Amino acid sequence: MRFGKTMLVLCSLLVTACGGQSNSGRVFAPHYEPTTRSATIRFVGDVMQHKPQIDAAWQDGRYDYTSCFAPVATLLSEADLTIANLETTLRTTPPFSGYPLFAAPSELAAALADAGVDVALLANNHICDRGGKGLRSTIGILDSLGIAHTGAFADLPDYARNNPLSVKVGGFNIAIMNYTYGTNGMPTAKGTFVNRIDTTRIALDMQRARTADIRLVCIHWGQEYAQRPHKAERQLAEWLYQKGATAIIGGHPHVMQPVEIRSDRNGTTQGVTFYSLGNFVSNQIWEATDGGMVATLHFEQTDNQPLRITPSWEYVWVHKRYENGRLRYSVLPLHNHEQAVTDSTQWRLRRFERLSRKFSTADTVIVQ
Repeated sequence: MRFGKTMLVLCSLLVTACGGQSNSGRVFAPHYEPTTRSATIRFVGDVMQHKPQIDAAWQDGRYDYTSCFAPVATLLSEADLTIANLETTLRTTPPFSGYPLFAAPSELAAALADAGVDVALLANNHICDRGGKGLRSTIGILDSLGIAHTGAFADLPDYARNNPLSVKVGGFNIAIMNYTYGTNGMPTAKGTFVNRIDTTRIALDMQRARTADIRLVCIHWGQEYAQRPHKAERQLAEWLYQKGATAIIGGHPHVMQPVEIRSDRNGTTQGVTFYSLGNFVSNQIWEATDGGMVATLHFEQTDNQPLRITPSWEYVWVHKRYENGRLRYSVLPLHNHEQAVTDSTQWRLRRFERLSRKFSTADTVIVQ
């Protein structure tokens, strides 16, 4: 009798544990914990290398860019993924050169990697400056440093692997696509590939990326030094959203342009366009060119609820100055200078601070 009673108790417990109904008529549902995934992705603008920057990086018998990016290393590395527009080719040995045919030391990419850059965008108007050899050298250096890349490709296998570039961050499958308006008339070397702004091609890439949770379009477009996007860029942005883009990040003008947030009537963000992030680092010092935005997109999704996008941005400024008779460059976060700017460049810093206030709020577009 005692054995039979014990079996009855065990059966009752099993029924309850399985969410069944007990003899009392009470239903016990299993405990459910919602699953949330999140990712923070950061973007920096044009990484330029004019000849004075290359010369300034020569220190103690070698090229070293560490001090240039040290003030923003925390900003870049704390994101889950940081993406930079690399607007120069790379090589391991001289000769190096600036404008108009860019070729920078590989140490530039090494310093960017150390500072937290994970992905390099290569579709820009200078990627063919040194022909096929320069393009392949750039990709080889990035591969050796573990920096992912897209937009330009060394060969067909590279194109197949990295177009679109697929990464997994915070539980999201993310597709990164990168295109340029052109290559300054430089031909694309046989066997290599550079993504152009071609709507037929982009539509095919979007189709390939249809299973991605997030589709980022990084695009080299617009008019240099124009502080507003033209109608053509706005029309292309609209088309990209219709094809499935989640967010658009622009480069090339070398100055900042407005941020546009697409929102439905309930205030839910449907897409974010950074028309131009401006320069991340360069030798340019005239108005609006000596700094840019660092854009941040935070993505969050709970179970099958709609994806939530939270955009933000901050500003960086290039502190170009002389130290002990040598030219030096540092990229400084505008909100938190990690080194005091006490020299004769203060007026440029104040000028850039005033300019940044123009972009402190985003334009809003209501979409159905």
